[in-house]
Amino acid sequence: MNHTNKRFSIVLVWLLVWLVGSLLGTLVQSQVNLQALQSLGVLIPLDTRFHTTLHDLGNFSPVYAVIFGCSFAVSQAVALLFTRFTGTALRTFLVCFRCCFGPVGNFQSG
Repeated sequence: MNHTNKRFSIVLVWLLVWLVGSLLGTLVQSQVNLQALQSLGVLIPLDTRFHTTLHDLGNFSPVYAVIFGCSFAVSQAVALLFTRFTGTALRTFLVCFRCCFGPVGNFQSG
């Protein structure tokens, strides 16, 4: 594989992970918010939960995609920076670890 194809495949995989992460993050955030409302005593039927989730996918996912994309890019950059000091042996672990736990700050509340 030549150098141009390798860069293209890296960008393509990054965009795919960004898209899947944004959609899954939107779904999780919707369900967390609905669960918080239920814990306050609000009755939320299944059809309302379904329609709210679809609404969030259409309206909230672009906003979340920007938030997730920024945090994902930073977390991957930090992980790759650490591999400069630790060597390439830990690269896969660090990139996967930062991928899983880097965007956790998106769900933290002040």
